[in-house]
Order: sequence, then structure tokens, then C-alpha cells
Amino acid sequence: MTVYARGSTSLLRSLSPPTGVDLRAALVFDRFDNLYVAGGEDAGLAVYAPGSTSPFLTNFVGVNSAVALAFDRSQNVYVADYDEFEVTVYAPGSTSVLRTLFVDFPSALAVDRIGDLYVAEQFDSAVKVYGPGASEENVLRTISQGVSNPTALAFGS
Repeated sequence: MTVYARGSTSLLRSLSPPTGVDLRAALVFDRFDNLYVAGGEDAGLAVYAPGSTSPFLTNFVGVNSAVALAFDRSQNVYVADYDEFEVTVYAPGSTSVLRTLFVDFPSALAVDRIGDLYVAEQFDSAVKVYGPGASEENVLRTISQGVSNPTALAFGS
């Protein structure tokens, strides 16, 4: 994976992937500019400090096929693991599971301004909404009208 400076076409640096992370599924920055990289199928998750070429966090417990990432206001990271049918949650700087939401084929994640977590369930053709800190039993609502195999989520202003 390569990094370019804003407005430049020249390579700034290349990131070294750790074993088991092929750097291809999802990228997201936390509020401290650490880069979280989801590896995709049969791969894990890696975290790079600003300006670094090697990760400082890897080997997240329970991550097999990470396909999407999101952060809540507390900087907990949510990882959609497609093959494991779950969304795992990790506290900032931790590789141990804080909690797990079991969902069918999670393909995208987003957290809104009030902290609700939206999980796209690709083959269920639905988006489930969970309140802050909720478990899978506490679904606030399910959005399915007009939804067909969702693979991305975004919020407007």
C-alpha cells in the first residue's frame, strides 16, 4: 500500500503489511490519525501510527475476514467480519474483544452523530441499527424497504 502527500503524484512512503494482512478491504483513520487497515478475506487488522511504515498493533483477537471498519465517539473500533457473521468491538489501543454483535454477512458499518451503529447485512438485504453500546438483542430498528444487498453506508449532513 502506498501513501502520497496531498496534491502530489510522487510516492511519499509504502506501508509494510504484517503477516496475514494483505491491505485490501478497508481503511479508516481514528481521531489521532492512526490508520486502521482491514485485510479482507482470511486476513486480519493492522494499525499504523502517523508517518509509520510498519504497524504498531496487529493480531486482533477474533478477526478473520475484516471487510469494514468504523469508530464511535469513544474511539472504540468496530470491525465487520464477513466470514464469521459478526461485528467485533475493540477499545482504543486494545486487541482484545470488548463485545461482539452476531449479524448475517456484515458488509458495511457506519456510526452516526449520536452514536448509533448501522450494520449493512448484505444477503439479508437490510441495515440494522443498534444504540450505543448495544448488543445484537437490542436492535433499534431494521431498514429493509428499498435495500438490496447493501455493501456501503454513508451519512449526509
